[in-house]
Amino acid sequence: MLASINMARMKLAGRIVVAVATAPLYTAERICMAADEVYSLHIQDRGDSFAVAEAYVNWHDLSREEVREMISVVRAGYRQHNVP
Repeated sequence: MLASINMARMKLAGRIVVAVATAPLYTAERICMAADEVYSLHIQDRGDSFAVAEAYVNWHDLSREEVREMISVVRAGYRQHNVP
């Protein structure tokens, strides 16, 4: 995120607004210092431990097959709309 913010600054972005679903407090504080605005629905302050899954009631890690299927769907849609 910090690299993206820095790149946007180098490209002379007018304002940099960051929005994330969840973040650890120490990271949110660092991002707040770099961005103009930061929005997060869930900030965790549990020391060094952080897991995105803790912010959700229903969470499961995706299998490789699920990821492959999602990528295939996106690629198919991209080809469908961008064929010369």
